[in-house]
Amino acid sequence: MSGRGAGERLARKEEAGLGDLTVELERTARQGATRQVWARLERGGDLVFMGQALGPAGPGAGVRDYEWSLRVAAEHLPRLRRSLGLTTLGGLWPVSEARLLRALRRRFSGRATRRIEPFLEAHGIPASLWNRVGD
Repeated sequence: MSGRGAGERLARKEEAGLGDLTVELERTARQGATRQVWARLERGGDLVFMGQALGPAGPGAGVRDYEWSLRVAAEHLPRLRRSLGLTTLGGLWPVSEARLLRALRRRFSGRATRRIEPFLEAHGIPASLWNRVGD
């Protein structure tokens, strides 16, 4: 038994030779609109939350497309781990990447993905935002 439930699947992605760890936080579809959000821990150590929303923009207006990413630099991940209640034994062993991603999934799954940015701000964790709106 792997110890991972279906709701906590972690997928190792090979994107451009990078072996990043990714966990899906949200995937919803209703009334012709979809929303997906992921958290990815990159090989360089940065954590990136990524999201995309697709759906009708209005009658005869086409499809709305919104993409965003929120990057937390590797140097700020210890503060994020502490803010999530992830501790190490005497500071000797780092919290595993998989454990961090599972904690993010527990805290920010589904509609709770909308609380990611306020959580980071409340805990003084710097993050850089990128977004794009298209039709």
